[in-house]
Formats: sequence, structure tokens, C-alpha cells
Amino acid sequence: KGNRWEIKSGQHLSPATEIKPGQHLSPFTEFRKGNIPSNKEWFGMHIDIRPSQFLAYIVGVIYGDGCVHKGKHKYWIILATVEKRFAGSFETALLNIGLHPKVSLRLPKDDIRRPQWIVTACSKPFVEWFIRNREDLVYWKQYLKEYWEDFIRGFYESEGSCGLYWQGYLRLS
Repeated sequence: KGNRWEIKSGQHLSPATEIKPGQHLSPFTEFRKGNIPSNKEWFGMHIDIRPSQFLAYIVGVIYGDGCVHKGKHKYWIILATVEKRFAGSFETALLNIGLHPKVSLRLPKDDIRRPQWIVTACSKPFVEWFIRNREDLVYWKQYLKEYWEDFIRGFYESEGSCGLYWQGYLRLS
């Protein structure tokens, strides 16, 4: 019969494997198919928000290009990027704090834009905790003091860029 966690043809469980355009990796969809056991941890009920390099990276990304969204009944952490490697790093960080992100590829409707990797995760405790403290940068600096470099790395990967000036000097911004 095989292992219930075995990757079947067409499935995607990490950014290392290829994903087909329009394919979604929702934990709820997999649960409905009978592929994932029903437990609260899978749905982000037990997350680790103790200071860590992964949490600092996530907060940095959210302050950059990511966002958190509180709806009526859904609490989302979202990142949309054209870089597959960046999406994979964010997915790995979310997995390491106990969330189970969904990664999908959104194709553009025209030939001008590039395809985007969308990373989403649902977690009411994380979103409420982040929204409660989002305006207080002093809180984040004290809370993540040992991992401040990871915060900066997350922020830079989402907002930063590098290039060369015409004189040959390196530009980081």
C-alpha cells in the first residue's frame, strides 16, 4: 500500500521538487483527499513564537514584501515573489516554527509580467500576535535581539537589491 506521506505523481511538498502552474498545496485539500492525518498541529494551532532565527527571518520578510491579513474567519501570512529560492526560504522558515505553508505558482495574464510564487500560511495566534506588536520596532529589537541579523536578512531579501554603478562600484540598497 505504501506510506501515506509518499509523494504521488503531480504532488509537491517542497520547493526542491517541481510544481505545475496553477497547482495548489493546501493542507485542507490534502486532508480532504485523505493524505494527511487530522491533528491540530497541522493546521497551525501549536506554533513556536519563541525568539529564533526562523521567527526573526519571517518577521523581516513580513516587514518587507510579505503581509499578514486578518479576515472575518481567516488569518493569513502571505508572500508573493518572482524568486523561487526566496519563496522556498520563507516556506522553510514557516515550517520550522510549526506552520504548514501552501506554495503555488501564479501565471501572469499577459506576456509582460513574470510568474509569481505565492506562499501562504494560516495561523490565528501568529497573526494576532504580529498585529498586536507590529508598530513597535523597539519591541522587535528587544524580542529578537540575538537574531537581529536574521531579521535584517529577511527584510533585505524582500526589499533589497544590488547592482553596479557605471564606474564599477557595487551598490547595495
